[in-house]
Amino acid sequence: MKPTIKVMLLCCGVALSGTSLQVTAKPEAKVILSPYTYQRWNKTAMGDSYPEDGPVVRVFAEGMSDQYSHVADVNDMRQAWVTIKGRCEGRKTDKTGVSARVGKGPYAWAGKGSGKGKDIRVEIPYSELESLNAVKVCNVEAKNLSVKNRLPLADVVQKGFAVRMNDALAVIGETQCKKKGVFTEFDDARMVMNTDAWVVCEANPMAGRARAGAPKTRAGEKRESAKAMPKESIPVPRKAVEVKAAPAKPVVNAVISSKAVIQEAEAQKPAKDEAVD
Repeated sequence: MKPTIKVMLLCCGVALSGTSLQVTAKPEAKVILSPYTYQRWNKTAMGDSYPEDGPVVRVFAEGMSDQYSHVADVNDMRQAWVTIKGRCEGRKTDKTGVSARVGKGPYAWAGKGSGKGKDIRVEIPYSELESLNAVKVCNVEAKNLSVKNRLPLADVVQKGFAVRMNDALAVIGETQCKKKGVFTEFDDARMVMNTDAWVVCEANPMAGRARAGAPKTRAGEKRESAKAMPKESIPVPRKAVEVKAAPAKPVVNAVISSKAVIQEAEAQKPAKDEAVD
């Protein structure tokens, strides 16, 4: 019967140590994730507001286009904040780690003091946000706002806006516990919580300014068309008049030699004498 009793005791989690018995109750890990309350928010001219330190994807339109085309800083980490509470239950149980992460992103460790709840920042690689298709989100929402507010599409893009993406990210919280006795035992707890992300469609003040064939200044800005200018300010071009120059008169040499003067005087003398007689 003793071997049978020994097997039963081991199956029930009791280890024999000499003549004494030591109960090694398995540790129990618990983790709770809660949404974080962001304090600082940025307002946009249209659409939703977004948190300064929240998970944000920024989208831009190039040049004078009213179509969004690209995401900025795809190699940079984004961030999200969560509140995590992790604890280990059981006598002589140690907490080896309380952490949170998003997808394949790095772990954010809560450290000590997480039993009552602790706010931690989780870094998010852009690869975890690509599925949002942020460029498409901006272009679709720009058209919706244009119809809703009865504005040209270019006016909406000039102002900029933000879109809140509900439950866009899955945050994974984990707690690891261990208990040392005759045997070291471990227990892990895991929780997944969805949290929001924001797509910020940045304002493009130059959207819609281009016109086909319109002249541009050196700075690349379109000149105001003549139709948009006050009538009196439109310069009227003058008709060019062709002026023909008069033919140049030949230059007469006014210099007369002294010999010619003497000859003319000699020829006039007889005529004067006859007039006297």
